[in-house]
Amino acid sequence: MLLSGCGGSPGAGGAGAGAQVGRSVAAPSAGAAGAVDAADSAGSARPTRVAAVPAQTTSTDARRTSSIAAEVEPVAVPIEGSEYTRGRATVVVRGSLPRVREAVLGFGSYAEFMPHYEACRVLGRTPAGGRDVYTEISALHGAVKMWARSEVTRRVESGVEVIEARFLEGNVDDFSAVWRLRRLDAMRTELSLEVFLMPKLPLPTELVNNENLKGASKGVQAMQARIEQSASPD
Repeated sequence: MLLSGCGGSPGAGGAGAGAQVGRSVAAPSAGAAGAVDAADSAGSARPTRVAAVPAQTTSTDARRTSSIAAEVEPVAVPIEGSEYTRGRATVVVRGSLPRVREAVLGFGSYAEFMPHYEACRVLGRTPAGGRDVYTEISALHGAVKMWARSEVTRRVESGVEVIEARFLEGNVDDFSAVWRLRRLDAMRTELSLEVFLMPKLPLPTELVNNENLKGASKGVQAMQARIEQSASPD
């Protein structure tokens, strides 16, 4: 983040990775929404049962997902060797697989519709050939900013297209996001988002896990709304 103690976002005048961020960007990911809610919660009284408390969103965030009527039920994916879990949520999008892929890889537009995203764009290519993506998100009404650089790669596993973001650096402890795209027919695609974001904040394990669940749900719904609201025909 841009907070002291959390480390600063790379500046335009910095060296190495820092210099790159003057051109700013972002890891896919979508788990930002939940982690930001966690940061917001950390700024107030410690919650007792976070899962039972509806997440507060801004009017902009509400509009971003307003077209999705049914709530998406996320599932917890255990992380081996720890008490933490990733959040995963799945929807069926009215759109062809190529159209869904284009939206997921359109990092430069994430700030327009993904909850809490302030900036997101591709800095270039990594030595391995993946996309070097920078993401910046805000919490506490803009008082707190978290950023991360990730390597984004694409592959196909058993007929499922996988777009994965792996953490490189940032002022968070960890970040990962995996989009899975599966063709159902010419006009429908199953879209899944699995996320994990660990802020540099003293947060209870249960809170982090619950917020990553909410982040997966909010992120995949925001992407679904973006694709289905698009006027371009397949």
